[in-house]
Amino acid sequence: MLYHLKKIVAKMLYFTRNLKLVNFIIVLVQDLGLKKFMGALAGGILVGVIIFSVAFSPKTPEELPQSNGKPVTLKTVNDLSVENDSLSLIGTVTSVHEATVYTEASGIITHLSYTLGDAIPRGAVLAEIENSHERALVLSARATLEQVESGYARDLTDVYAQASQAYQQAFTRASDAVFGKTDAFFSAPRTSAPQLNISSFGDSTLEKDRARINDILSLWEGKLSSIYASEDIVNLLEEAHRDTYFIKLFLDHLATIVNRQTPGTPQTEATLEAEKSALFSARSNVDASLLAITSAINELSQTLPKNSGGTGESEAKIAIAEASLASALSTLQKTIMRAPISGTINALDIKVGDFVNTFTPVATIANNEMLEIVTFISPEDKDHIVHGNVVEIEGGGYGVVTKVAPALNPTTKKIEVRIAVNDDDTALINGSTVRIVILPTLSDGPVTAKAEIHIPLEALKLENGGAYVFSVDETTHKLQGHSVSLNQITGNSVSVSGIDKTLLIVTDARGLSEGEQVEVTQK
Repeated sequence: MLYHLKKIVAKMLYFTRNLKLVNFIIVLVQDLGLKKFMGALAGGILVGVIIFSVAFSPKTPEELPQSNGKPVTLKTVNDLSVENDSLSLIGTVTSVHEATVYTEASGIITHLSYTLGDAIPRGAVLAEIENSHERALVLSARATLEQVESGYARDLTDVYAQASQAYQQAFTRASDAVFGKTDAFFSAPRTSAPQLNISSFGDSTLEKDRARINDILSLWEGKLSSIYASEDIVNLLEEAHRDTYFIKLFLDHLATIVNRQTPGTPQTEATLEAEKSALFSARSNVDASLLAITSAINELSQTLPKNSGGTGESEAKIAIAEASLASALSTLQKTIMRAPISGTINALDIKVGDFVNTFTPVATIANNEMLEIVTFISPEDKDHIVHGNVVEIEGGGYGVVTKVAPALNPTTKKIEVRIAVNDDDTALINGSTVRIVILPTLSDGPVTAKAEIHIPLEALKLENGGAYVFSVDETTHKLQGHSVSLNQITGNSVSVSGIDKTLLIVTDARGLSEGEQVEVTQK
């Protein structure tokens, strides 16, 4: 029988691929004979019935799986809180020290000193824009400044010489006017008590002024030798002007007294007239000295800087020339692109012959040995991130939060966070994006009734005016409620207190009730 069944199966496989069912039966009957065919067919039907009855017969109660209630997952409060507080973000890897070089002028690149990937020191010339015109302006401005400075030095020398000459000439004329032209009218004129030997008409002022003039001329003479080296020449001239003017007033007063004299004899009259003539000549010389001193003071005022007593006109001319030179240099420097920091050239978007416009970024320079990750968080997450949080970096390695912005970034409307990384632990590439997980700052010790932790909202059960979390009794497999105090709700989490952080609780309490039997599927 077994032999015939095998033969039937083999025939069936063949004919089902190549012939219709009727042809298959005819061939089979011819091959086996009708009697043998019917026997094999009956045996095949019996085997099929047995297999069907075994496969689809109802199972006994002992074979059915046992169900203990709804499946739940348990985790400790601490683990649940840590997972909730962790924050997954996308950050950008950047250098702690990175700068972009921009053009400050437009033109054709005529010089390029470095290539992509080169190390460049701070201040080094990276590239230049065609600047022959700017260089010519610098040369012209520098020549103008030198000319003004040279003219100032020359003018200053001339003015000092003129001032010194006026100072000395004023002394000479004053001395001659007093000692040479007025001594004839005094007895003991160079003493401290000169006496007028003509009628004073009751006026004693001339004798006192004559004694004072002796002191004036004596002090004046002592300053003559230092006039060339004096930095206070304006004050010396002003002092000489005051002294000369005092002598002029003395001479005018004396001339008035002399004019009132009446000679007794023709000889006396002739002598008096001669002395009058000499006195009038002295007065003219003193007046000329006053004019010369005034002129010298004016010249010095126009030439000397303000801190030396002048008006600063020449100083202003020099300042204008210096400003012109500075402006020309500034224009030239705008055609020269320098490295603002030391680092590696990570990007270089120009080559010699390129035309660039103003304020076009042409290169990026960074210190690739010191990297950090920049990311942004929402204001709701700010309270959960502090300086010092540990950060897991995709691909391995850790970082530390070093800066959390106190306000929103005006562009992203989010809070910027900077994370320091250790290049020895990671294979980060400057400019790439990377996924990071900011871990919470954990505190040691149990969570007391006053301690505050965060759990997902789905782990909380609000019922009968209270808030609960569920644990599972290991013996009865029934839910046990634990009352908690609610604090602040942030996003999908809630801050609670009053439970131990080692307590195993149900991760999803939705649809569950205290005392309900459950099945723990995962811890």
